[in-house]
Amino acid sequence: MQVHLQLSRKVIAHCLHSFTPSNTSPSLQPLTLQSRRRNMDKTGKRVNRIDQLDAMMIDAELGYMLFAQLVRIMDYFPHGMKVKYEDELRLLLDYLFYKMTIGSNNRTPGNLLQNLDFGLDRAHLITNKQKFWYVILSILLPYFFKKLKLDQKFKWIMKTLKVAKFINFILFLKTFEYRNLIERILQIKLYHVEQNLERNMDFTFINRVIVWNALGKAMTSFLPFLDFTKITSFFASTASITSYCNVDSSDLESICGVCQSSSLCMPYKTGV
Repeated sequence: MQVHLQLSRKVIAHCLHSFTPSNTSPSLQPLTLQSRRRNMDKTGKRVNRIDQLDAMMIDAELGYMLFAQLVRIMDYFPHGMKVKYEDELRLLLDYLFYKMTIGSNNRTPGNLLQNLDFGLDRAHLITNKQKFWYVILSILLPYFFKKLKLDQKFKWIMKTLKVAKFINFILFLKTFEYRNLIERILQIKLYHVEQNLERNMDFTFINRVIVWNALGKAMTSFLPFLDFTKITSFFASTASITSYCNVDSSDLESICGVCQSSSLCMPYKTGV
């Protein structure tokens, strides 16, 4: 019994000693805490991964919409011109989008909606060197790869890029930094512009999609069990009864109750 009491006292003393505040310096803290706080701004808030991905998806969707409108305009030009200069149109549109946003030190539409920017304030903007290499890597390099069909000639390069993108995305999920390879190569980070602004999440459209998907699945499940011939015959009989009931009472003596003909006639076939 005394042995158990001594062991319990030692355990309690060890627990109390572990919960007491330590006077160790910050440099002696575990490295995992420092790595988890690398992408935090002055207020101590990390840039959410979903905010960064939403901003990237919004910019990409806006680019697709603008390109679709530009392609529709090319329908009025001579036939074959749209297919011949499709890559050049995409290159021109991407450069104009860059010039009006990052090239002019303005935020992209996605970053504007998600309260993000490339830099903490006006003193930490993207340098001209980073802008130059951003144009090379994100606009010119994909154009030459597609124009010269290098992705078909050097398939190992494309496979290597896919593996590198996958590894970069895993690192992004872990460290909250660098959404794509270009941002990692150029060391471009995203920060909150208004640091005290809360994330505004509207689930209206998501709820509508969920409701309509549930209704669609329910209809596809019940429709095979319905007999449409009986349903149509039921509605047809109901319509004939309602049309007979809507007849004025003063005309009931001069109108047939079956065919609603005003001229009386003798049926020549019975038993139908």
